[in-house]
Amino acid sequence: MFKYFLNIKKKEWFKVFALNGFSVAIKFLTGIITSRVVSVYLGATGIAMLENIRNLFSTIEAVGVMGIQNAVMHDVISSKMNTNVLIKVCATAFYFVLIWCSIICGVLFLFFNKLEYLFISNEHVLLGIKLIILLYPILTTHLILQAIINGLELYKKLLFTNIICSIVACVCNVILIYQFQIVGAVIGTILIPILLALGFSIQLKKHIPLLPIFSIKNFDFNYIKSYTTFSKIAVVSGVMLPVIYLSIREFIITNLGWEVAGYWSAITRVSSYYFMFITTLTTFFFYPKIAKSTGFKKAKIYIISYLKIVLPVFLVVFFILYITRIYWIQILFTKNFLVLSDYIIYQFIGDFIRIAATIFSYYLLAKKYAYKFIISEIVSLSSFYLASIYLVPKFNLYGVLYGYIVSMFLYFAVVFFFYVLDSKAIKKDFIFRIFK
Repeated sequence: MFKYFLNIKKKEWFKVFALNGFSVAIKFLTGIITSRVVSVYLGATGIAMLENIRNLFSTIEAVGVMGIQNAVMHDVISSKMNTNVLIKVCATAFYFVLIWCSIICGVLFLFFNKLEYLFISNEHVLLGIKLIILLYPILTTHLILQAIINGLELYKKLLFTNIICSIVACVCNVILIYQFQIVGAVIGTILIPILLALGFSIQLKKHIPLLPIFSIKNFDFNYIKSYTTFSKIAVVSGVMLPVIYLSIREFIITNLGWEVAGYWSAITRVSSYYFMFITTLTTFFFYPKIAKSTGFKKAKIYIISYLKIVLPVFLVVFFILYITRIYWIQILFTKNFLVLSDYIIYQFIGDFIRIAATIFSYYLLAKKYAYKFIISEIVSLSSFYLASIYLVPKFNLYGVLYGYIVSMFLYFAVVFFFYVLDSKAIKKDFIFRIFK
């Protein structure tokens, strides 16, 4: 057993795992502080509204960026030895996002009155959200810069930048919420994108010249063709996710009230803290490695490593979180949120299944199986919505958590089925070539 863990420690991905763990720990601590401040000054209603804002801007991000950050990562991986080609890849992505996102935000600004029902009727809050919509085309550039750094496999610098930005954003958020209450919280939602864009620019400057990236002369239409596969994925999964969550939250508000919607938003916020670890680990390390792997066996090695280490670790984490839930709920939020202790176990069950499914979904994404990935996302999100709409009137807040577990079971079943199907197809193709 000791030798097994000693061998793991020597592996490249374990070092990323450890650094990523530290990065997520910092984000978790800053998240605790922010959640505490939000719950004290804004309450459950404020949390629900902030989640609506985050879902809205996630939709803008998904439609505006069109998922091309994954295409950019692929292009950077294949062209990082050629500086001229790399600059063209980066410049094309930058201007594509800036122009397209500007069009989306312009349309949203013109029809903003149709979205006002999602937010508390406060003149200053609505003005702040309008301002964020106008600025968002610039803010989304951090996603492209992150994709470039990821493609260059600068994992340590990527995680280091995330750590610094999380700490600075936390301090600024606390000051803004303390001074300006809900308006400060709204303004605080744009801090992370701004800080990440600055941080990533500083890191990239050491490896590639930045000025040519911002030159329109280096825009190349040929690279836009490679965006289509990932754009399909982004339009379906990137838009569906926040829209489904918005719809479910509005259904809860209508049937159970703002306060209960705030409790569910608090539960999903807790989930988002430990999912930062999964997302960064898979995106920054496993995804590029699987994308670069030429055969199924090489990809399988990374998938097995993920399942052997990540699943047992999170099983222990969930057990500890469950038995200590009374304490950390009061630390994260206030005593008014202790009601979450009755519900959190169901979120953990659904999240554990989702963690297991994540590596298989990233396999589909890395291998550019767009339609298979889209099918899995549609099954997951549509089943979550339908199950929640059916179960909430019967079981109140428990209903949405039951619906989440059902959707994650279906999600895992679909992505694992496609993974097995692909392994069999590769084996058949290999046998066919031998006997040809």
